[in-house]
Amino acid sequence: MVSRLSFGLGPTRSREEQPSHQALSDESRPQAWLQGGTPAPPYQATLHIITWNVGSAMPPDDITTLLGLNVGDGNTDMYIIGLQEVNSMINKRLKDVLFTDQWSEVCMERLSPFGYVLVTSQRMQGLLLLVFAKYFHLPFLRGVQTETTRTGLGGYWGNKGGVSARMTVFGHSICFLNCHLPAHMENHEERMEDFESILQQQQFEGQAATGVLDHE
Repeated sequence: MVSRLSFGLGPTRSREEQPSHQALSDESRPQAWLQGGTPAPPYQATLHIITWNVGSAMPPDDITTLLGLNVGDGNTDMYIIGLQEVNSMINKRLKDVLFTDQWSEVCMERLSPFGYVLVTSQRMQGLLLLVFAKYFHLPFLRGVQTETTRTGLGGYWGNKGGVSARMTVFGHSICFLNCHLPAHMENHEERMEDFESILQQQQFEGQAATGVLDHE
């Protein structure tokens, strides 16, 4: 599943405090704030969010359509890519420890020419979460933390569970959670129990937003 989300990005201030100046380009807005000049007003940021159970398959040769690059010009602010059932056989996992896994590699190769940088990634067996952002947003992404929660075999095995990444973006707290839960309707109670367990166990340090649902 692919979705695009837009939200207000920038320092929060009252309507009376909003500075009046000419519109700035996407890149000059954060730079104006960083350099100590007139703070840039909030503007709409676009997130491209992907969740995909890849079924142990290799990455396709071309992920242009998946990333929406065929209908845009690289103006998306952030990409959040959550994959489930990435190949986690022992020989494959050992290779991924030594080298970048193939899914991360193909995403970086496709996005880097458009000025995107990998902010953080988290892997737990077949679960993979990647967060990319435009390079000029990096000074305003703070407090990046990741968490993992195993729910397979009573919490001992990571074939099921959740991986997350939290951060503040221009002072706004955001958390992305990628889960792989028991399938089929007959397992809906177990699925809900696992999700509640993930929410309870995922706690972040040194932040006002300590749990997943505490974020904005």
